[in-house]
Amino acid sequence: ESGRPLLERVRGNGRVLRAANRALLQLRALDEIDKLQALIDQYQIDHSVHPESWLDLLQAGVLPALPVDPAQAPYVYDPATHRAGLSPQSPLAPLPVGLVRQ
Repeated sequence: ESGRPLLERVRGNGRVLRAANRALLQLRALDEIDKLQALIDQYQIDHSVHPESWLDLLQAGVLPALPVDPAQAPYVYDPATHRAGLSPQSPLAPLPVGLVRQ
């Protein structure tokens, strides 16, 4: 078993593949959250006010549609903190500790 190449050992283990795929989707979500946060911050600069919801960014033409994560769950926007984030209901939640920007 230990003499087989790692990729060969992983191919036969669905649990490992599912965990690796979920981790990759979480990394993609983190990247998308960073991009959404940049749009939120730019909206505040351009309009001198923070958006109240995704609708403000949609109406300003900043977003083409409501943003969804790689698992197709909608991203959340907290108007109190002005932060974009992953929905607690997303299958990708929670994101890895230490990778989420505050």
